[in-house]
Amino acid sequence: MVRARILSAEVINLSEAHEAARMVSASASGHRYQQFDPLPFEISALKYNNLVLLGKRDEGEIDHYLEELSKEDLKFRLNDKVDELRVAYRVDHLESIRDKLELFCYERAKISSEDPESNADWFIKIARAVLPLNSEDAEAYFDLAIDAVSKFGDEAVERWEALVSIAQRSAESEYQTAEVAYRFMRCAELIGDTVAREKYFDRNETVDTCFSLSPESTFAILSRWKDRDVGWSVRQLPPLANKAVSSNLIPASAGWSLSAFAWEGELNDFAFLCIEKEDNKVKQQIIFDCLVKNLRVRDITGSIWEKIAKFAKTHKLYFSKLDCLIDLSTIPEKHKEKVYQQSYVENNNKPNWKKLLYGLDLTSSNGLSNAISVFNNLDAPKDSDYFWNEIFILISVRDTGRFLLALVDAENAGFYDIKNALENFPPNWKNKPSVEKQWKLARHPRYISF
Repeated sequence: MVRARILSAEVINLSEAHEAARMVSASASGHRYQQFDPLPFEISALKYNNLVLLGKRDEGEIDHYLEELSKEDLKFRLNDKVDELRVAYRVDHLESIRDKLELFCYERAKISSEDPESNADWFIKIARAVLPLNSEDAEAYFDLAIDAVSKFGDEAVERWEALVSIAQRSAESEYQTAEVAYRFMRCAELIGDTVAREKYFDRNETVDTCFSLSPESTFAILSRWKDRDVGWSVRQLPPLANKAVSSNLIPASAGWSLSAFAWEGELNDFAFLCIEKEDNKVKQQIIFDCLVKNLRVRDITGSIWEKIAKFAKTHKLYFSKLDCLIDLSTIPEKHKEKVYQQSYVENNNKPNWKKLLYGLDLTSSNGLSNAISVFNNLDAPKDSDYFWNEIFILISVRDTGRFLLALVDAENAGFYDIKNALENFPPNWKNKPSVEKQWKLARHPRYISF
């Protein structure tokens, strides 16, 4: 009905027409029931087709479409969504839905099937869909397709589990060598890079087994993994540190020094372990003071402080503001998330970066270096967050790969410049495969990661 009105050249409000059609359909199909109802899938595709046929932007319908993509209970066929993405990249008035629809298809394609060939097929379809306007993303999707079909099958997981069992039995004997540990972890590296799904491969168990084979070698191997960007060091370091301290391989005070590295997990549990293993009262106090300072700097609140206060009293650890810790336990835990905003743009007291950076190529190292120089030469106070938000307004998402490469090569870009740039990086850009690919090329050990 709605399509007929569009084809007859009638001027309509598409979102209102769709809502009216929905009401009529609801009354007609109110008593209809099937175990599997294909109608919602068909209606979703037809509404998109009407949006295409309309030939112009309909803000209400576009907003409704983007809202639907965010729903967890959305009824859709991935093949329909990929087809819709293909059309969106070829129709001008659908430009505003391209990025979110592309990300939706990409995320669903990654989890749509455990069959590598099927995943590769989806990536190829997405690559063809975005190719006319975004060759970098198309190339990245093509690389993902190749990577997907290069994975080992499930038999590799079974062989790996057998190898882990053999290694664990071998570790029970007194005969332990660094060579065996290195060969075991080289196999782990290969499996971790090629297994079809990460859930099949427990890296923490691998580290634990390697520690049993050769404790000293495990630290060197994990350091090598970190340098070569294998696995996630922030996840592998905590279990290694806990194992090393609990087994008395290293003194508790030396083990606590590992907490200075990037750490994922509850730092207080590791601190409690180190304090319990440490006999020196002065060192116990130093570890406790470091823990409290670390959590206070990170503005941690909630029940964790009640545990810390109770632990301090049990082990007779001193803290001048112990009552304050107990008060912090009554404050709800804070969850902070950096949100990309453009609210600064309307503030007349801010510099006009569009004019100040006119003529600079922000996707080249020289241009970006000059832009940073312009910022550094401004009179105080200077707002770096506003500066980088404006930079991301001036560049296109399709230039993100070149921007990242320019950022790490820019002569005037110091550590904090890169840190501030990444902290203000638009969240919806981070998940694009071309951005992930370029970032891996651009990363340097001294720079923080996403």
